[in-house]
Formats: sequence, structure tokens, C-alpha cells
Amino acid sequence: MQSAVLGVLCAGLLIVFCVCAALLREIMVLRERTDRLSRLLTEPRPGSRAEDALADVRVTWMSGGWLLAVDSGCPLCHEVVEALGAHAGDATVLLTYDNPGVWAPHWSGEVRADRALWSELAPLTPPTLMHVDTSGRIDTIRLPLNGADALSIVTATAEADRGAIHYA
Repeated sequence: MQSAVLGVLCAGLLIVFCVCAALLREIMVLRERTDRLSRLLTEPRPGSRAEDALADVRVTWMSGGWLLAVDSGCPLCHEVVEALGAHAGDATVLLTYDNPGVWAPHWSGEVRADRALWSELAPLTPPTLMHVDTSGRIDTIRLPLNGADALSIVTATAEADRGAIHYA
């Protein structure tokens, strides 16, 4: 009788061991899948940046500076324009498809109504703050959260440029 109890006990321990091994294997598989998924979500893929998607877009009438794409029906656009209007001035150009006069009360700088460029930038949601390099290529795209955010983006770049060494 003792050998029968001992046999059942050993069989039970063997089953518990096999179940624990199977659970440990499933946990390892789940961890590997989770790690792979998190890598896919966090690592940028080639061509996945907005700047890469707009690599062929050229702002032919601009050579360096910030370009702010705005829509008159967008309340956040008005907030950003008011915040930048007093501080950004000549360094930033407004891009719109609307009548440029809509922005006159809050913007003293240049306003461009360029429907062709606006249609190329259509996938982006206004207000969109874009830095244009000297060749007219968009090299940085930012979507400001509010007026203060837009102002900090523009002023941080201006301060970094002031400290940089420029070669002629």
C-alpha cells in the first residue's frame, strides 16, 4: 500500500513539474512577443517620420526659417499665431490657403496663400510648424500643443542658432 501511495505521489509531483514547465515556457514566449512588439512600436521605421514623407516637398519661395501652416477655422491656429505674432516676427512665415487678410490683426510678418504647397502638406494637421532649410527643404516638423509650446520651439531654435558656428 505504501508503494501505491508513493507511486501516486511521484506521479502527482511529475504532473505538477510538467505543468510548471509548460507555464514557464508560455511566460517566456509571451515575454519575447511583448519585447518584439515594443521594439516595433518604439523604433522608427525608414520613411516613417513626417519629415521623410515630405522629403520631396520644396518651399521654393523660402530659404531658411520657420513656416507655420494655419487654417482660419482652427482655434488652436489662432492661439499659436497670437503667441508667435509678438515674438517670432520676421523669422516665421504663415502659410494658409485662406485670404491672407484673415491673419492681419494678429500677424505683422509675411503671410503666404499657397494652395499648391498647402495641398502637398495636406496629410499634416494645422497648426504645423515646419523648419525650412536654405535649399527650401522641410527638415523639421512640429505640431505645437498650444501657443506657448510653439513659442518655445521657435525660440529654442533661435538660441541654438545664435550659439552655433556658421561658415560662409
